[in-house]
Amino acid sequence: SVDAGVDKIICNALSSPISANDFGGTGNWSIISRPTGAIASIDVPASANANINTDKYGVYLIQRTVNVSGCPDGVVDVLAVDFRKLPTPFAGIDDTICGPDFTMAGVASGGRIVGQWSQLSGPSSASFEDDSLATTSVSIPAGQYGLYSFRWLESNLGCPDVPDDVQVLFEEQPVAIGGGDFAICGLSYDLNAVASTAANSTNYIGEWKSVSGPGTATLSPTNG
Repeated sequence: SVDAGVDKIICNALSSPISANDFGGTGNWSIISRPTGAIASIDVPASANANINTDKYGVYLIQRTVNVSGCPDGVVDVLAVDFRKLPTPFAGIDDTICGPDFTMAGVASGGRIVGQWSQLSGPSSASFEDDSLATTSVSIPAGQYGLYSFRWLESNLGCPDVPDDVQVLFEEQPVAIGGGDFAICGLSYDLNAVASTAANSTNYIGEWKSVSGPGTATLSPTNG
């Protein structure tokens, strides 16, 4: 008989030791299945304790064949070695959006690696259209503007989970109120606008401009 060992997962490496029990027989390792295009080899095929080396992640089936008297084809056992890549997630760069909806700009590692969005902080609970997509859209409740933090977490079986975080500042659309129309006797007038305000924003900046008239008006100050 022969025991090729227990199937294994190798994370973020392209080499692995393999060990068989030939039970006193004479054995040989061979690779019977590999990812398309992979270049793989076993350093000492005749040794029960050897190493498999490859250039591509994926599942490899390695057969141990032991010659036994009276069995012309020998006896075999098959070992599966699954080489998996450590995730390298990218959640995108910090950004600002005017309005309650934002499209995340994450980049998934791809392959067999899976990812999921979650919210870390913010004035309220945001909702994802599809939290398993790196480029999904996220929305906040009406009026709950401010700074939100999100996490894109990627997983690959047998490897540690790897996170990447991003911040999005949701800003409310300003509403400009310049005041009512007036007629004035004279050449000067005190303009009286109503500035936009929001509980979670300090970024509103207002400015007066002259857009028409028979002459050139002077505004002082332009932001008052």
